[in-house]
Amino acid sequence: MNRKGFAISALIYGLSIMGMLLMAILIGVMSVNRTNNRKLSATLEEDLNRFSRTETTFSSSSNPDQPYTVPKYEAGWYKIELMGAAGNGGYGAYTSGVIELKEKDNLYFIVGKKISGKGGNTKVEIEVHGDRKIVIMEAAGGGSNSGTDGGTLMGYKGKSTGGKVNITASEGKNYNLKSDNLIGYTSTPAQPGTFHGKAKEATNDEGGISYIAGYAGCKGSDGFSGIMDKDRIDEEDTEIVPEDRAYYFVDGMMIPGVNNGDGWAKIERVVKKTSENQTLTRKNAKLTGVNKIMDCADSAANVAKKIIAVYKGKIVVNVNNPTGTGNCREVTFASTDIDEIAVWHGQNGKDIKNTISTNKGTIKGNAQANTETPTGFRISAYQYDSTIKLPQKGNYYIMPVLSENMVLTAAEKIEDEDLDITVDYIKGLQKQRWSIEFLKNKEGVDETKKLTTNNGDNGDEYSIVELARFKALAVKKDLNIENEHGLCATEAFNRLSRNPVQIWEIKPIGDGTYTITTPIPPHKASRRTGNILPNMASSNKRMIIGFNNATTERFKLIATDYSGS
Repeated sequence: MNRKGFAISALIYGLSIMGMLLMAILIGVMSVNRTNNRKLSATLEEDLNRFSRTETTFSSSSNPDQPYTVPKYEAGWYKIELMGAAGNGGYGAYTSGVIELKEKDNLYFIVGKKISGKGGNTKVEIEVHGDRKIVIMEAAGGGSNSGTDGGTLMGYKGKSTGGKVNITASEGKNYNLKSDNLIGYTSTPAQPGTFHGKAKEATNDEGGISYIAGYAGCKGSDGFSGIMDKDRIDEEDTEIVPEDRAYYFVDGMMIPGVNNGDGWAKIERVVKKTSENQTLTRKNAKLTGVNKIMDCADSAANVAKKIIAVYKGKIVVNVNNPTGTGNCREVTFASTDIDEIAVWHGQNGKDIKNTISTNKGTIKGNAQANTETPTGFRISAYQYDSTIKLPQKGNYYIMPVLSENMVLTAAEKIEDEDLDITVDYIKGLQKQRWSIEFLKNKEGVDETKKLTTNNGDNGDEYSIVELARFKALAVKKDLNIENEHGLCATEAFNRLSRNPVQIWEIKPIGDGTYTITTPIPPHKASRRTGNILPNMASSNKRMIIGFNNATTERFKLIATDYSGS
């Protein structure tokens, strides 16, 4: 072979070697990519599996005990929501609360359904050791007769049934009391939840009674409103070792008469525990380091009859007929943090103006009268201090004072979003949860250029966005109705345009409620409008713009997030 042929052969050979090397590199890269893709896929699958493991919903089933085990590495604080089943005549109740759970904790959900005309309670049990289970929460079912809704610390009773004292509540329903005033809840069975106890089931003429371990007014065990377990199985499941572990919920909520179908239950982790000393964020500083609780009523007839305070499931204060001067009643005790305070005045559902305070300051003012229900007036350390303005951002139920069991509700389907926003029975749905965020003005705009609302305040501005489809609450102008605007949620919030129909002023009244005001001017100067409220007289309870009546145009804002302050 001549030199030229040899050079060509060498070149071809070299190119072949380079090609093989490139092919090897390409195969290697593809292999690494496949490995990375597999790892990414596995990570995504693990995240999805973890999410599915830490959020589960249960419906009524032929299986009486539907189990849930806290997965490995998934200890933390879990929110549990229960809905009692409806009866032929009464709706089921709703309960919720947040409880700390450990890895491998075993829970069992028993979901109520209609039985012979009445609705069954929905409850959750926890296995403490061996095969022993204790009830930690229960939502009451509805009764068979009309008006016998599942209740809270009391059951609802139909108006046609006598023999008990009734107090009128929203939606024409009545409470069934165990004595001639609200303090009667201490008698059996209206104070459910002994160590092996459970709430009262519904009957034909009376709705059931709900129970939450740790809820002020519920009796647990050993001086607790929660449940105290003295023993546990060690990690190797070989022997019982002594341990004082309290099972209790914080930020508990009982809502009567909301469900017209079978019961359901949901468990969802809201905060993961990442360190041994981690605690759940407390939002109300006025319930930290407390040594005094005082209630001042608007008249001698309305003075406080009972005060309860709870911390970590333990009953810190439980005083009937507290003493004081004038219309004020107070209790003092060794300084401690408080998870929840509840005060009753025994006035059978009357509107009461009262101020509740601790040594750290006022936690409920008396700007407007509020209806007292069997659950009393309550302040939770895990809800924001409602006497001051809202934080920068949070998620809430928006509950009108005109109803104790309804909340602002957006449309569930896209095709329905043009319909008016309404209030509906609380169901724990995403379309009933709203993100409220403080708005800063556009860059370069002076603070004095804020929109002026119809009450002339120039107050703090917020956006309000529903969490089902992330559409902003807005004024829906109806030119055919001269003096009434409805509300809608059809578009995402636009931060650039700052459209006035999407901007709201939210002001604390100081009594635990807020007004929500639009800057949109009224149709006529003679009809001054501004605050939103539900039209409770309409069949669908549509939201409208009201006439600046602070008595009715107010809302409770119930925080639904627990991850931070």
